[in-house]
Amino acid sequence: MEKQQYPSLSFFGKERFTPLVFSKDTFIFNWEITPGHGVMEHIHPNVDETFEITQGEITFKIEGKTRVAKVGETLTIAKGIPHEIKNVSKDNAACKVSYYPAGDQGNFFDTGLFLLNENPAINGSAGMVFKMMYISKQMGFEEFSEPANKVVKVVLPILWVPIKLYAEIAGWRKIFKRYKKYKTLTTA
Repeated sequence: MEKQQYPSLSFFGKERFTPLVFSKDTFIFNWEITPGHGVMEHIHPNVDETFEITQGEITFKIEGKTRVAKVGETLTIAKGIPHEIKNVSKDNAACKVSYYPAGDQGNFFDTGLFLLNENPAINGSAGMVFKMMYISKQMGFEEFSEPANKVVKVVLPILWVPIKLYAEIAGWRKIFKRYKKYKTLTTA
């Protein structure tokens, strides 16, 4: 396993992800969540996900049942199980998250690290997340997460159409080509 210091990626200024370990089998990162934030109900069709709570408390909704996990507790969610994660407390919360097998989860975050290296000011912006998604789709990375809600699952591909159109107009293909070249050099 490759261990080194990675910068943190901020998503919309509400969550911060700090990659710890990238390997073929495992992707591990620290996840910090501000009060009132988290992720909507979703499924990881091909990976198991383990959470080790390191700060505060995090509320999990797993297959419709709610559970609050506190510091020191560990929780594993098997692939294919619908789950939602939120920090409903008034304080920041954090956990160490592990994906087994890693799939393309690590590759998705690698696109973010590449973008930060090119332009640190992008961190926390919606543009960064959409560029990560664009590059990942162009690279053919396997989607590691999908919405559990059937309506959202239908609407998301429709919403992707104008984003992809904007990406082409804005010249994101050049960013993709630089990433592809970077990926070729770093995996050779």
